[in-house]
Amino acid sequence: MFDTMKQHKIKVAAVRLAVFLLGVAAIFLSGGLQALAQSGKGSGKNVNVSVRIVDEDGNAVPFAEVSVGEGTLRESADADGRVRFTADARDRVTVSCEGYSSVEALVEALADSDTVTLLGKELYEDVIPLPYMELARRHSLGNTVVIKGEDLQKWSSTDIRNALTAIAPGVEVTENSGSPGVTPLENAGRYGASWRVTPTVRGRRMIYMVDDVPVSISETPLDPQQIESITIVRDVMEKTLYGASGADGIVYIRTKRGKPNSRYLSVYGEGGVNIVDRMPEFVGGEDYARLNNTARTNSGMDPLYTQYDIEEYGKKNPLDLFHPNVDFRNMMLKNVMSYRKAGIYSGGGNDYVSYYASLGYAGEDDIYKIGPTADYNRVNISANLDVKVHKYITAKFGIISTMGIRRSPNYGYNSNYSSEDESSNTTLGVTELPDVLGDINSIPAIAFPIYADNSPELEFPWYAVSSIYRQNPVANILENGSYTETVRKGLMNVGLNIDLSFITKGLKSVTYGAYDATNLVRIGTAEDYAAYILTPDVEDGEKIMRPVKSGSHSVKEMPDKTRLLDYFSNRLYLVQKFSYDRKFGKHSVNAGLNYMITKRSQKFITEHRREMNFGFSAGYVYDDRFIVQTAMNEHGTYSLRNNRWAFSPSAGIGWVMSNEKWMRGATGVDFLKLRVQGGLLHCDSATSANRDVENYAWNASGQKFGPHPNNQWFGSTSSESVNRTYISMLGNPNLRLERRFEMTAGVDALFLDRRLSASLNYWRTLSDGAPSQVTNVIPLYAGVSSGAFWMNYNKTSFQGYEIALGWKDSVGKSFSYSIDGWASGQFSRILRIDELNYSEAYRSKVGYPSTAIWGYRCLGQFATDAETLEIPQLFDESLRAGDLKYQDMNGDGRIDANDICAIGDSNPKLVYGISVRLKYRDFDLFLSGTGRAFCDLALTNGYFWNGWGDGNYSKYTLEHAGDASHPRLTYNKVNNNYQLSDWWLTDGSFFKLQAAEFGYELPVKRLNITRGIRGLRIYLRGNNLLTLSGVKDVDPEALSSGLTDYPLMRTVVGGINITF
Repeated sequence: MFDTMKQHKIKVAAVRLAVFLLGVAAIFLSGGLQALAQSGKGSGKNVNVSVRIVDEDGNAVPFAEVSVGEGTLRESADADGRVRFTADARDRVTVSCEGYSSVEALVEALADSDTVTLLGKELYEDVIPLPYMELARRHSLGNTVVIKGEDLQKWSSTDIRNALTAIAPGVEVTENSGSPGVTPLENAGRYGASWRVTPTVRGRRMIYMVDDVPVSISETPLDPQQIESITIVRDVMEKTLYGASGADGIVYIRTKRGKPNSRYLSVYGEGGVNIVDRMPEFVGGEDYARLNNTARTNSGMDPLYTQYDIEEYGKKNPLDLFHPNVDFRNMMLKNVMSYRKAGIYSGGGNDYVSYYASLGYAGEDDIYKIGPTADYNRVNISANLDVKVHKYITAKFGIISTMGIRRSPNYGYNSNYSSEDESSNTTLGVTELPDVLGDINSIPAIAFPIYADNSPELEFPWYAVSSIYRQNPVANILENGSYTETVRKGLMNVGLNIDLSFITKGLKSVTYGAYDATNLVRIGTAEDYAAYILTPDVEDGEKIMRPVKSGSHSVKEMPDKTRLLDYFSNRLYLVQKFSYDRKFGKHSVNAGLNYMITKRSQKFITEHRREMNFGFSAGYVYDDRFIVQTAMNEHGTYSLRNNRWAFSPSAGIGWVMSNEKWMRGATGVDFLKLRVQGGLLHCDSATSANRDVENYAWNASGQKFGPHPNNQWFGSTSSESVNRTYISMLGNPNLRLERRFEMTAGVDALFLDRRLSASLNYWRTLSDGAPSQVTNVIPLYAGVSSGAFWMNYNKTSFQGYEIALGWKDSVGKSFSYSIDGWASGQFSRILRIDELNYSEAYRSKVGYPSTAIWGYRCLGQFATDAETLEIPQLFDESLRAGDLKYQDMNGDGRIDANDICAIGDSNPKLVYGISVRLKYRDFDLFLSGTGRAFCDLALTNGYFWNGWGDGNYSKYTLEHAGDASHPRLTYNKVNNNYQLSDWWLTDGSFFKLQAAEFGYELPVKRLNITRGIRGLRIYLRGNNLLTLSGVKDVDPEALSSGLTDYPLMRTVVGGINITF
């Protein structure tokens, strides 16, 4: 077994090394590829060209772009459309301008001409990239959003998911953590892993595809400079093209490829800082002593700390043995960290060879102020090569390779440091900061000093701990060792495009395969320190603090590094697709047939994940007015035995009203399309394997039965540790994939000479039978309580709206601007759910949103002690005036779990975004922001719920201590006041300025700096700069950031882009 795993790792390492070397070779050989791409260029004499670029009506097309050769010479027309240049007579010239179809000609042909005519494109003629196909936007029947690669560069981050913020209409991006870098362990679901950034559409987290290959985005950390476009796929027909795994939506990424006659080389670099935004604060020593005294007094106890004690704590000495006051946060964590990014990329080609290659670096520091080096650094390499090997055949090659290195201190020590079992190695985590924050936020500043004894004669310092708080955060960072975590990733794809027009015009075949592999290895040391508990004592008549050795720590050193963690995943992916696209007069026909098979293996998952899809799509357009489309998919999954195959059909129709004769004269209407689509789509995103068969376990913890007093067949009456076989999960042979019935209706329009754009959409989804464990609607079988039955039982309806509006215009020739805004909202309603048959309607979740918050309805506070006796609240022995009073929902004369009801909704009814672009001459300004409205937040985490016993106090508790409108501060916890109720709900609305960028484009041609530089732009950018919200101290986007996870960051950078 060990040899097999070792051989597997060697093979994976060899493949990744090959990918890395190929990527490096692609970068350094780009000059050779350029030479190869130019091999078709002839040699002739230079001629002078002077032409005027005009449209179909003879009007000048100002500032059109002219590319000569493979981009070796580039010029721009002037305001009158005139362009002049000198070039080889046999060179090819490409003339292009936004909104017009490009024109290609030889230099010698233009030398004999006076004008070049560009034909205007049809409105929405641009192509939407989709899984396995492309579709003209004017014929699209879905609300599909395409984001250009350059727009993704408005966000400075090492995580590409952040770049979707504000610029993708209808996409809600939630940043949950500001941790540095990206880790593939997000996808493992182990060691406290959670999604760092979560883009969702219609309330669901989407999957990712890169160049038609499904990937885990946390394992594929792309740079924006590698990306040509991102398509947000959300409607049923487009999702059907991929199948049941894409039912929640798809982020479809296309990487850059070389383009004929368009050679370029670009370098970029930016650097700046990440600044901690909102981070919950806890009190210092003197405030802690005061609050603790108040809490004790309110509980009828004597105060513990004297005024002298409080004054001594006020000296803020972290080394004082008697009155320590340790500010762990400011001592251990930084507020400002460095961020940097740089790279180079190049592309080009001709009719035979096209290439693209990039090399990028990104890095940022971690938040630790002390301890071993902590940072994240990553190198990305990618290359795409297209070679026309035959008149009808083009070969395609592509690689994406990443190496990321994260260095960090360990935090905490466990003797089972090499174990990957979370139950035995409790210190193992994706990152250390959650544990760090857990300690520094919970340990009072006066609990102990940093050192019990730090005398120079000691071989090792004696760190202080207490009998309650056994971890010294400073010591843990300094003395628990460190590690280096290396992630290697390689994604290779090879394809063959065959033009089958020799059989029939418009027929094509595409065959490709991909292999995707990721490996993570964490190597470091696991060490520990000497810890002592300071105990008050008297020696020679004087008070002393005597150090007593703590059993929780002892000095352990590790001279050599060892493996602390590893992780791997790989995927094999094969696709064959045929497409047909042809036009017969007023009739346009297209069709597609595709087959996909994939297998993925991943650590911690025993069974390989396997999928197979057969897909078909067809479309018909009559006279560019009436559109009919259909798509269907037969999806096969590994996760079920009896219902492995699921058929998903969908269809849609559209009407381009603006092409009707009676609409062509409509004033101000340039384009108007109505569309509707619907279908049945199965969902395979939440179905794990083997839930349809019985699962058995064999250990000593299963159900016991038999004649002995301890209910077991074997073993003595004093021992129960006898292994036995038992059912750990009951199987349901009829389990199937979730069914979703979806429909979307919408309008796309352009008005006022294309200046105003609008898109309005309404969607509706019925989710029927999402697999879930049921414990209420069916009885437990044979007394088995550990393996609840899985069923397709729950049913929920969803509906919502999506609106996008845009306006762009110019004032004179020097100033242009655009304003884009979007809004979306969704509403859900539970139709059927596994629950008891409640006699009280308010207890049933049926009819309520799936995002409803359930708790107690608060009627205010008790006015008198006597009032607390009227309706007993069974959380405490007694209550007092000022404690929270809840409604007796069922009128039984007491408050208990039977009075829980719906009290709020965490789902925002409105999610919106706005972006503004201004350009004046060579200066430009970009602003974007997003917001949420009409939702509730439950303020129930450790920042709001604290303040009993000798635990720590937050600044929130400090501000509200003694506030009559707030639950009283007590030493003995009043459980009644810390129940989830609407008293703890607040308005969750907020608005964030997500991006601001000011740039300057150096007019290199106007200044005649050099013909070698095509463009040079410098900029200053900021992200997450401002938050407007009624919620203070914590971030309303991620309530736990800074409390149990990394705080969110504000980022400020300066950068430069140079294109040659």
